[in-house]
Amino acid sequence: MLVLGGWDPLYAMGRGSLLDDLLRICGCSNVACDLRTDASGPFSEELILARRPAWILVTSPEPMPARLQARWKNLPAVRDGQVAPAWADDVVRGGPRILDALERLHAVLRASKPPAYLGAMK
Repeated sequence: MLVLGGWDPLYAMGRGSLLDDLLRICGCSNVACDLRTDASGPFSEELILARRPAWILVTSPEPMPARLQARWKNLPAVRDGQVAPAWADDVVRGGPRILDALERLHAVLRASKPPAYLGAMK
């Protein structure tokens, strides 16, 4: 699992971020858990390719750039259509609706709902 805050530059959410906490509750491992910054920071394309995440969550509404789509076509997350929008307010901000966000994340990760469901607020 990889959580990206942006495509250019590649900016990942690591240990201590809200989404990392939600992923761990769902039983997932964040490939950016070893960032050497507080909770987010730059993350190289080489590390992404080497760590081969099965899922990519994106907190930016920008679509994946064509250049990355082409270079990452064999990355499990891209190849299997497991790139999900994670910019809904209840997903990126802790608050009273966080349990709804966690429920949607769990549904997407267990494949009972499509990736786009994660970006939709209830």
